[in-house]
Amino acid sequence: MEVDCRLQAPVASLSLMERHTIEICRAFCAGMKVLILDGIARDYTQKETEYMKRLVIRLKEKGISILWIDTRPEIMLDAADRLAVLKGTAGSRIVPGGI
Repeated sequence: MEVDCRLQAPVASLSLMERHTIEICRAFCAGMKVLILDGIARDYTQKETEYMKRLVIRLKEKGISILWIDTRPEIMLDAADRLAVLKGTAGSRIVPGGI
């Protein structure tokens, strides 16, 4: 899997997105089947968010199941198979693909 990351750089010099990318790649190499990302893009720039979205789409194409948890569902709308909107217990709903 191709990624955009400075692999020879000290970890302390990497951006948050680069550190997340390395963690995801390590899990992928270890044979992960499911990836859970909870609030991962909260502190990303727009460019970093788009990069992570493309990485997640590539993982999805390789058969990895992705659970993306975020307060901004619009980030993954065009890539999601399903969207679950949770608001308390009465306002929860699941929207099928083709959003």
